[in-house]
Amino acid sequence: MNFAVATLAVAALVLMTTAVITWPRRHIAHWIIPFLGLSIAISIWLVGYAIELSIMGLENKLFWAKIEYIGIVFTPVAWFSFAYQFLNQNTHNLKRITLMLAILPLITLVLLYTNDQHNLMWTQNVLDESGPIPLLVNSFGGWFWIHSAYSYLLILGGIVLFLRTIKLYPKPYRGQSMALIVAAGAPLVGNVFYLAGLGPIPGFDLTPFSFTVSALVISWGVARLDLFDMIPIARRMVVEGLPDSIVLVDMQNRILDVNAVGKELFSADGRNLTGQKLNDISGDIAQQLVKFESNAEDVDEEIEVTQDGRTQHYSVRIRPFYISGPHPRARIIILRDISRRIAAESGIRQRNLELQQLFTEAQMAREAAEQASRAKSDLLAKVSHELRTPLSAIIGYAEMLQEGPYGDLTERQERYLSRIIENGGYLGEQVEDLLDLSRISSETLEVKLYEFNLEDALTQVVSRLQPAADEKNLALHLELAADVPKQLVGNSVRFQQILINLCTNAIKFTEVGQVKILVEMADAEHWRVKVSDSGKGIPQSELANIFQPFHQIGPTMIRGQSGVGLGLTIVKELVTALGGKIDVVSELDKGSTFIATLPLLPLIKAESEVENVKI
Repeated sequence: MNFAVATLAVAALVLMTTAVITWPRRHIAHWIIPFLGLSIAISIWLVGYAIELSIMGLENKLFWAKIEYIGIVFTPVAWFSFAYQFLNQNTHNLKRITLMLAILPLITLVLLYTNDQHNLMWTQNVLDESGPIPLLVNSFGGWFWIHSAYSYLLILGGIVLFLRTIKLYPKPYRGQSMALIVAAGAPLVGNVFYLAGLGPIPGFDLTPFSFTVSALVISWGVARLDLFDMIPIARRMVVEGLPDSIVLVDMQNRILDVNAVGKELFSADGRNLTGQKLNDISGDIAQQLVKFESNAEDVDEEIEVTQDGRTQHYSVRIRPFYISGPHPRARIIILRDISRRIAAESGIRQRNLELQQLFTEAQMAREAAEQASRAKSDLLAKVSHELRTPLSAIIGYAEMLQEGPYGDLTERQERYLSRIIENGGYLGEQVEDLLDLSRISSETLEVKLYEFNLEDALTQVVSRLQPAADEKNLALHLELAADVPKQLVGNSVRFQQILINLCTNAIKFTEVGQVKILVEMADAEHWRVKVSDSGKGIPQSELANIFQPFHQIGPTMIRGQSGVGLGLTIVKELVTALGGKIDVVSELDKGSTFIATLPLLPLIKAESEVENVKI
């Protein structure tokens, strides 16, 4: 009996010592906490059974048997939690899983300590004194078998988890899983023998003594297999899983270790590389690495090799490996396939050259276009100036003749002179538009801002447009909202030019109906002018281009109409120069509305405050 008690005590001591040794690693190995719980639960079981064997009397043995059950019911839970955590290294679900697994053991403990009321755990407890030592013999109730089945499931579940790792871990590290499987399986076998009555002494529980085997296996695993040191395993698995080739060579270039990718790179025929010198390995890549043999410092190079008729590129990183002392004992070679990167860089360089060439061509084309534009502007300005002088003389002489200083004119002469003056005026407007466009292109058009009377400007516009509207029997309406200030800051001449151009177009493309001018407030800081007509309208496809220089809509829309397509271009530039914007809304056969929105500027107090705006 003394030997049995001592064995149980030693087993408990070994387990607790192992737990204490591993406890400092709890911050990097989260399974240490469930392992400590497992060690405590088993120790309670072992110490309780040792005391139960060493004392006399039924009541005393029953008391310690119930103490044992604190360890008995929680050992399977702690084992499964330990196995789960050991293999997952994840604490996120551990608390919840452990609490759920502990529900049935807690119920078992409650039923055990209230067994006298229901006999669900033990139906009978007797003291068997027929053997060498008095033994407590229990007859089990229904809940005991539920508890036993549940415990077996948890223990087998943990064993299954470790069995799965045998296939996943490299061969040198499968022994760790096998050690833990044996440590868990021994008590399970002992318990089966006990419940089946196959033990050497009837009523003698072999389960606690089986934990002695478990303690010995765990101690051996800690000493020989680094059982609870997952870092070497994790590092090895990481190295094996890397896409880079990693080779460890000694200072004589003999290969000490190589990962799976390195084996595939160096040895296509699958031969063992360990112990071979790089010089003896065939293949371009091994021979390329030999040239770094004399270099004991860090190496960061790129090499080009030929493999299977293909050119491959690798980055080579070599670092000295120190074990002890100031001199390196080995070197670590890391090879990374950078062929795709090199190909991408080559493609990028080629693309950059092409883009640079395109950019140069585009820059030359832009400079040529700018030069052509300047030449065009210069030509427009020169032609316009050259046309304006004789044109002014033509119109002046025609008007003088119309006044009759040389006698009365015949009806035919009067008609011809009127046509000369009318067409001369139209041509003069075109020349002025060309001059404005030339100034806009050369950014020399200046717009002075000053205070002007809005009603006077509108009256002048209507007076000028009324004859053209009357000639086509069109109604020309002007509406000035009451909340629009009568005195505004802007440029009366350019404002009238904007309005005349918009209304002239409206009259030109309207055959029946009206042209309406509406001046109103857009908001507290802006006022706007709307010019609406009931004419042909503008196709939606043309709206984006109508403000482009010399642009005209389709020939069917402008048949019989004069113009070179500069009016709206100048309108847009003048509105922009005045700090506003212009929009257009149009629908075919229903008419168009042009909306010029301008800022409501504060009134100017003195002549010195007049501002020039250059566009």
